[in-house]
Amino acid sequence: MATFSTNKPSLLSSTQTKSLITGIQGREQANTIIPAARNINQPIFVDLDDKPAIASVVRGGFKVPSVLPDNGRLEAFLSGLQIREPTREPRVLDQNIAAGTRVSVGTEVDLILAPREDINIGIFDDIHIDVKDTSIGELLDRVKDQNDLRGLVLKYENANDVEENDKLILTDMLGQFAGININEGKPGQGFSNAFNSVRVALAFK
Repeated sequence: MATFSTNKPSLLSSTQTKSLITGIQGREQANTIIPAARNINQPIFVDLDDKPAIASVVRGGFKVPSVLPDNGRLEAFLSGLQIREPTREPRVLDQNIAAGTRVSVGTEVDLILAPREDINIGIFDDIHIDVKDTSIGELLDRVKDQNDLRGLVLKYENANDVEENDKLILTDMLGQFAGININEGKPGQGFSNAFNSVRVALAFK
């Protein structure tokens, strides 16, 4: 009979594998998957570790302790709070490992966070000259109630994809609500600059 470690994956011999599969036929084994098309003579790894993944957070060079409040006292505390949209909540501005990079378990990732009110939108590329010295928080405040504008900007990945009718609507709305006036004849004042400016800001919404 096969024996399993509760702390790490076990390597089964072909004989043990046959016994394991025979035993599984009569009942389901939770969290154990035996590929149907796999060669029976190949070793099969069965991970029996039921420990949850734990994130290790480091702040200021020190590991942040993991703490849990009492559920009853937490609910009582939260019930007395007034719900409001955060305005100074920080957003991730950069990180030492590029987004989308596959990393191994236990890899430390340094995040740079800042309130959107403190982030000058001019640090990004292709920003309209009318808002290049404006904070992301301020630009978001200008368009926060303009759901149609937000919907049209987020409908497209880039300015070149915007359909002509939507481009006309956005041109008007960007000037009226965001304070971005489009002039294709001048550098830094084109539609693409205006579109990208609002799209960047919405990434921090």
